Amino acid sequence: MKVSAITCPKCGAPSKLNGVDHLFMCERCETLHDIEENTSHMLEYEVVRPDDEDDDTQYLPVWKLKSEVTVNSSQSDGFWSSMYRADDASKRRLDIFIPAWDTDPASFRSWAINLTTNKWNYKMGGRIGRHERVPATVSQKQAYELADFVVVTIEAEKPGTMQYLDYSLKILDSSVMYIPQILH
Repeated sequence: MKVSAITCPKCGAPSKLNGVDHLFMCERCETLHDIEENTSHMLEYEVVRPDDEDDDTQYLPVWKLKSEVTVNSSQSDGFWSSMYRADDASKRRLDIFIPAWDTDPASFRSWAINLTTNKWNYKMGGRIGRHERVPATVSQKQAYELADFVVVTIEAEKPGTMQYLDYSLKILDSSVMYIPQILH
């Protein structure tokens, strides 16, 4: 694993950067920065408050993409048709969640679809503190590209649900969420 020195762009504190992590969190000012192609910019982030945590708690990074999905036409009996039956509006705001840690394709798909389609209640305001922040191996640019995969996969995973979907996707904003997981 490659480790290199980095200076926080906000406060100037020195730190170390894990070579596989696309995100850098300053230990002094707790700002989060996206590191891509030798440049960085500050990102908004939230930490889900755990119900309980122990020494084995790790924080998983997830891209939260505030998006606008426009369905031009579809032949579908799943998630998209249920979202658009309420009225004739074809444009909906949707938070698309992209797991940013290194995981296998089946787990990625499961996490992305469940976080995006299920209304889940979580309390914000947690702090990572002394716990491990799992490296983000998916960059912001890659997350934007994967958003289309998630939109189509939501329907395509269910046999006989989607015959046709013509849509457009616009990413309005992005941030990172850290979700606590206790590994045993």
